[in-house]
Amino acid sequence: MRFTPNRASSQYKVPSLTEPRPLRQITLKRQDLYYILISVWSVWHALMQRICENGVLNRGHTLARIMNYKNLILLGAGTIGRGLLKIGQRQLSTFESVTVIDKRPLPRSCKSHFPSFTFWLGDAEDLDLLTYHVTRVPGKTLVIQLCSEIDSVRVRSHLGMLGAAYLDTSASCLPGKKQGTYDEVMSYTHTWIEGMCPHWICWGINPGLVEILVRRMTQNGGNHERAFDVSVYEHDQLNATTPSGRLGVGWSPEELIEEVMLTPTLEVMKGRIVQDDSEGAKPAKFRWGKEIIPCRVVAHEDIWNMGLLPQVSSARFLYAFHPRVMEILAGSVADAYESLGVPEDHMPLRGAERVAVQITADRVEKCFTWKTDHAYVWERYAVNAVQYQVCRAIEVAIELLQRTHLGLMRGTYCASTLPLDQMDWELIDKAFISNSIDWRPARDFELRVVE
Repeated sequence: MRFTPNRASSQYKVPSLTEPRPLRQITLKRQDLYYILISVWSVWHALMQRICENGVLNRGHTLARIMNYKNLILLGAGTIGRGLLKIGQRQLSTFESVTVIDKRPLPRSCKSHFPSFTFWLGDAEDLDLLTYHVTRVPGKTLVIQLCSEIDSVRVRSHLGMLGAAYLDTSASCLPGKKQGTYDEVMSYTHTWIEGMCPHWICWGINPGLVEILVRRMTQNGGNHERAFDVSVYEHDQLNATTPSGRLGVGWSPEELIEEVMLTPTLEVMKGRIVQDDSEGAKPAKFRWGKEIIPCRVVAHEDIWNMGLLPQVSSARFLYAFHPRVMEILAGSVADAYESLGVPEDHMPLRGAERVAVQITADRVEKCFTWKTDHAYVWERYAVNAVQYQVCRAIEVAIELLQRTHLGLMRGTYCASTLPLDQMDWELIDKAFISNSIDWRPARDFELRVVE
């Protein structure tokens, strides 16, 4: 089932120009006055943002010095949350206050590195706790949700009423954590939330930046709908073993196992979202240069999102790991839970994380890759390459939300649906450069699915 935003229709009766019209009494509720005040403030703030550079209107050409949000709340300090704390200081420093909320106590070393941050032990789905932290300090708040297995739509609905902006990196759970098809999960994830601030969903490298890249590559490559076939490749060659003997993976083993071993394959075919009936992602192979790499065709947020793009005819995500990890993923789910883990911060890492985005159409083929060495970013930042790429993508989103007019555009958007004009693309280009996003054109090797 395709997700289609609802559009309410309105009919207007043209009043007579000759008949006198009686005055109507207008009654405003307290909530209406609140929204009016917020709207006036937002318009004023947007105007100030546009003239803040030398008094010249410059939308799209420079980043504003006035920040859209004073406060940041980070929900979740797991693999990605800790990574953002380690490498995201440039963007985090643009907020006057930063609060980190997690179910698990953080090590003292983490707290000592960020003495100005507030660390709170709590549940990201505790709405009373969210209300307290959003309202306890003056100014507008951006909430970044990096937890797994939560009903993010319920959280977003509450934050919308509080007037907070929102950013996350993955799909929501269904209400009550009930099971459903991937299409049902994604349709629910895209629930439109009324509020005065933007809610950006599914924004990391993939989902997120790969969708931005596809939109950019297809801007001038075709003149009709459903012209492009998109393939997203990810090859994580992380090679590490934890002290307990588990093989290393770059992010949550539980979510990875669910994604690869339990969720059926989902693809976009001829403009339609199609999901297999059998459990688990179907096996496949792709050629990267001279190497033939076994992989899985995985249901992923970015593929579902790209099904909303009118220029995309087909899309698929091919996911591969180190051969030892692939062997475990070919076995039982129970063994995989016992055999995989995220390496601890002090453990040296080897291998590289490679992501590639390829589009093809009549007489058009483009491909970009981003390769990050696990050992290099571990030595420099004490993170793995998956953490590094996802957190750099989050930094791009923070910069756009914090320092551009996009951060004042209310609505619920993913990277495939975010309204962008030519000047906005200039802002994105600058944000890519300033946050070390390293997409490079790939022309000197063969990247193909092996049928």
